[in-house]
Amino acid sequence: MYLQKHKAERLFFLMEQRLPNWIYSELELQVVIPSVSEVIDLSEKKPGDKVTVTGENLDLVKEVRMPNGGTAAFVYLEENKSVTFTLPEDVSNGTVFVVTASGVEVAVAEIKVAVPENVVVTSADGIRAAQLLELTGKNMELITSVLFPGVTEETIPSSSTSTKMTVVVPEGTVSGNLTLNIGSGATVSIAIETAKPSNLSCVGEVKAGEQATITGDNLDLVSGVVFTGNLEGEIISQSSNQLIVSVPALAQSGNVILKMSNGEQVSDLNLTVTAPSGCYVISGLEGEYHAGEIMTVEVANGAKLTAVNINGTPVQYILTGNQLMIQIPNTAGSNSSLELTSGDKTIEYIISFVPAVRPETVIWEGSFAITNWNGNQDLGWNGYDWGSVQPGTIITVYYTLDTAVTDWQIRLGGCGIGWAELPTIPATGLAAGSTSFSATLTAEDLEVLSKDNNSGLVVTGCNFTMTKITLK
Repeated sequence: MYLQKHKAERLFFLMEQRLPNWIYSELELQVVIPSVSEVIDLSEKKPGDKVTVTGENLDLVKEVRMPNGGTAAFVYLEENKSVTFTLPEDVSNGTVFVVTASGVEVAVAEIKVAVPENVVVTSADGIRAAQLLELTGKNMELITSVLFPGVTEETIPSSSTSTKMTVVVPEGTVSGNLTLNIGSGATVSIAIETAKPSNLSCVGEVKAGEQATITGDNLDLVSGVVFTGNLEGEIISQSSNQLIVSVPALAQSGNVILKMSNGEQVSDLNLTVTAPSGCYVISGLEGEYHAGEIMTVEVANGAKLTAVNINGTPVQYILTGNQLMIQIPNTAGSNSSLELTSGDKTIEYIISFVPAVRPETVIWEGSFAITNWNGNQDLGWNGYDWGSVQPGTIITVYYTLDTAVTDWQIRLGGCGIGWAELPTIPATGLAAGSTSFSATLTAEDLEVLSKDNNSGLVVTGCNFTMTKITLK
């Protein structure tokens, strides 16, 4: 009996849990949702504007959803059955919905966000980097950033009001469309033109191998001068209205390209380049020339030649008719300077010589502790013939670092100049784990080392033991 009662209770419990309760009615179920009499038009709206919509059952609103999916804080007022919300900073064009707790969306407004209008750039021509650019128009306060043509990063305005915006022109700006970015994602474009060299002319005759003076406007913007033949001259001096440039010895007549640092260029200047008055190369220098060997070139005005220098050092040469044979020093390498001098006229050519394979010569070996700016002068005071060393020679100091400390420094100085560093080799720190320091000796360095009867070299610094010095 107990068992049957228990089973009956269990069956009743299961039925109660699994069978739904159905309630039937002859009346149709009415679901109440918010409604508005019409979807309001919100044209020319701005972030921060307040919007009020009225209708029925707006008390059911749980969220006001913007066109971009974001939400806006709102207030419901029972007395006039309205919802009021503020347009956010990133408001965009599209439909505004109110959303109920059940997720029902009801369209209440169509937004068309205001954008800058009637935009004018003050002095849109002749724009320069670092200039404060001024733009005027309507709704200018809506501009959040500016993208200049030729620049990848956006620039933030310096100041803005409803009618004016200012912004600093960044480096790299080129002519093109300036893009004004709005918080809504909309953009407005306006054309700008950068300043460029103009009104160009050249003073006097232009001779290859000599200097030319170019006049005009905005010449301070020039970063390079390329002559016909794709030969670039060296800028000697420049101002806003004058540019002095060296004319390459192999330059040809034709248009000259004036390059600017922002990548733009102008080629409005056409020059007639005349041959140099002194000795100059007429055969071209495209061949392969090896250091330590003899190079032969064809020249004009050979009778005027008085000297030949490579990297500032006189070299031997033989002139036979218009054939010039030049002894290339063993130290010559890439980007070497070849100078042909005719009296007071010198024509320079830049040549990449194939470097000679030079042996490494040991000029000092031993063990010398350099602890606290004491110095080794074994190669000073006529301890070595520095006059026999050619410019371009590489000096290497080998050492062992004191690992008990972490500060290691070296200085190659001149004994005859109070141990001061050599002209082109500054004192430097040594890297942890390093075992050698190398530097290239220039003519200026060797002049210090060889003067006063080879006053010579002092090696000083701190916290290392010198073991060897070589030249190569």
